[in-house]
Amino acid sequence: MVSKHKPGAIDEMSLDKNEVEYYTPGSSPYGITYGAWTAKWWKWFFSIERNRNPVFDYTGLYANEGQSKPVWFLAGVWVRQDRKYPIRKCIIPSGLSILLPVLNCEVNPLEYPHLKTKKELKEHILHDRSTIGKLECFINGRKIPPQLVESDPEFFNVEIRSDLSENRSSGATLMTASGYWVFLKPISEGHYYISFEGSYQHGELYSGANYDISVRG
Repeated sequence: MVSKHKPGAIDEMSLDKNEVEYYTPGSSPYGITYGAWTAKWWKWFFSIERNRNPVFDYTGLYANEGQSKPVWFLAGVWVRQDRKYPIRKCIIPSGLSILLPVLNCEVNPLEYPHLKTKKELKEHILHDRSTIGKLECFINGRKIPPQLVESDPEFFNVEIRSDLSENRSSGATLMTASGYWVFLKPISEGHYYISFEGSYQHGELYSGANYDISVRG
């Protein structure tokens, strides 16, 4: 089934034609900056054990792990060389905003101990970001522009699980992040098909996902 669906491909007859609106980087949804919400997303991701983590779930079974109002987090997949993306089905309560990473980058000295200073960490993240290529997001067939957003604060504290770490290290660390996001304003009840994809390392690595979402009151 995954091989038959590509980002932007939808069954037109099965979807409600609900319009969506999105936040821009200078906004502060619910009194918190866009960049601060992306930092919350990273903390959410690193707090959930791997076998229940939405990033590694290909069905949507664990899509509600760690979720709370007023913002619902969606996930891509761990970057990979192929483009086999999950089709996740889930139910989301109405009245919530949705934040999703089209392609995001993070770096911290726990996973990258050779990076000793904030300057080195920032240079690393900027280099990774400079290799980003494709960036696409579609919602019910409508193309939504991904927004470049830096984490706020630029460096923030996070607790990393060993089963999610690049080098199996775990513990508290300082992190900085940057990437391309889509942040939807509260959406009404209905059926939504969301697909997104990004590439980096000049097209060698990819991340993305497809979501079949029912929004219910």
